[in-house]
Amino acid sequence: MANSSGQQLSDSLWTLAFVFLVLFAGSLNSYLRRTLGVEGLGSLALAGAAMMAVGAAIYFGCDYVLAVGAGKVSPTAVQAVNLLAVKLFFPVIAGGLVFAIASGLAILRGPQLPKWLGWLALISGIATLTAGVFGLFVYFLWTAIAGVLIWKRSGEDSPPADGSRAPA
Repeated sequence: MANSSGQQLSDSLWTLAFVFLVLFAGSLNSYLRRTLGVEGLGSLALAGAAMMAVGAAIYFGCDYVLAVGAGKVSPTAVQAVNLLAVKLFFPVIAGGLVFAIASGLAILRGPQLPKWLGWLALISGIATLTAGVFGLFVYFLWTAIAGVLIWKRSGEDSPPADGSRAPA
């Protein structure tokens, strides 16, 4: 296979991107825990990100297997793995929906991040439902925006707003 090494690199980088999504979701969860009443939603967002990462690891793992061993196994086996590589995206979409809804609702309920960011999270969930795996680019854009806002606001030494508490 002429593009085998390029495909292996691509699959590895995509899997790594989802690992970083889980790390981001952990920091988002920690940030959201500062506000009473949204702790559960932050944990649910982390669980959704973990679902996405596991789904992506399976999805891109099948593709990686094709790149590594396509010439070493029977055509029937290649066809079966190819079918999995092409069609096994529901765990990624389901996890993405959980991540988006939980993140969006937590942001809308709390005072720490702008409301438009919460609405954008909800829209990204809908985009993933309608656009499938291509909606993932919306998540990565949202994650970049949210990460910058959390980083900027975490450095502020202001007392917590009413209805919130200090970081745990």
